[in-house]
Amino acid sequence: MQPLLRKLKMELAAAFGRRRQRRVEIRSVWAWNLEYEMSLIASLIPRFRFISFDTEFPGVVIQRADGKPHYLLSDDERYHLLKHNVDCLNIIQLGFTLFDAAGNLPDLGMGSDNIGFAWEFNFRDFDVRHHPYAPSSIQLLRSSGVPIDRLPFHGIDSRRFADLFFALNIGGPHGAYYWVAFHGSYDVAYLLKVLMKGRPLPPTVDQFLFFADIYLGNVVDVKHLMRFCDHLHGGLERVAAALEVPRLAGNRHQAGSDSLLTCSVFLKIKQKYFGDDDGEVAQRRRVLCGLHP
Repeated sequence: MQPLLRKLKMELAAAFGRRRQRRVEIRSVWAWNLEYEMSLIASLIPRFRFISFDTEFPGVVIQRADGKPHYLLSDDERYHLLKHNVDCLNIIQLGFTLFDAAGNLPDLGMGSDNIGFAWEFNFRDFDVRHHPYAPSSIQLLRSSGVPIDRLPFHGIDSRRFADLFFALNIGGPHGAYYWVAFHGSYDVAYLLKVLMKGRPLPPTVDQFLFFADIYLGNVVDVKHLMRFCDHLHGGLERVAAALEVPRLAGNRHQAGSDSLLTCSVFLKIKQKYFGDDDGEVAQRRRVLCGLHP
């Protein structure tokens, strides 16, 4: 009787999970609909104080001449390598997923718990015909469905995006918003470059973190949170698989989809390892993997 009861419970749990499985649509943002989509976000942010984000960019083109392994570098050396690459390269995509502490996503007035929305911004800053890139990275993005060739013609002017972003008032050192990334040093760096309207990143790691505080405020890196979680290792896909967190929309290496998966992984880690305590998570902010050891 006990095996049959266990089987029945498992089947009911699976059925319940299927009923609750939300459908998420990723809204693709270009120059022509940027103002409208940012106005939607402006109307939503009072209710959603968490923003998971991801960037796609043309890879890494500058390496250390001495071949020193990344794990042996100091924070300053890691930052200078990051800075040299970000200063000479341009962002391709930025993904935003807005959510609240319970994991609810915006439904855009549809009044359904089973649908949510995330955003994917496509920038014109990168032109594969003229700008430097790592060929393997561009090949990977193309194979993942990123519309590389459309960017110069239909993409967003990052300076216009910066103006609209600041109007949202969702950053700042004392802000109520949390920015969630996965292995986020390059994600923060490219977002800062956009918000600084293409100017070079600050010369030192301390100044970089200061500007991250000024422009964004509370940044939480999921990869850093994993250090406090037993048996969690690897990249975003591997961690999601270990936590049995599905990718709800899009493909890997697309910024909107990866920001959404980052949101799901963060929520699962917060619930499973931190007792769903936002304060516990907040204590681990401001440490960026890829920049700090």
